[in-house]
Amino acid sequence: SNDLRRTMVSLASTLPKPMMSRTIFINADTPAENRRWLKKNKMGEGDGGGGVNIYSDENREWMREYTALGERRWSMCLFVLQDGVVRRLVRELDADLAPSVVQNAGKSL
Repeated sequence: SNDLRRTMVSLASTLPKPMMSRTIFINADTPAENRRWLKKNKMGEGDGGGGVNIYSDENREWMREYTALGERRWSMCLFVLQDGVVRRLVRELDADLAPSVVQNAGKSL
């Protein structure tokens, strides 16, 4: 989605590098689509873009398992994991507020 991609750009430019390196974005695009977008937007590891990590969940298995899909539509969710356990969860994450929400969630651990 455009909101997710806008959020990726925003977080890559605002999050401290150690936090960004531990941030993973998951979408339903193919790995090839994600690579093209990273390259086009200079967001890959070698592009000076902070090394945005995108995982592809084309079949939405992970999203269903962790209930990251909205009832009637897609929604952006933030999961903060620690030791393999969900410690914080924000549903319907607003793209404009994402940088402060992510930073606050990380600090709370």
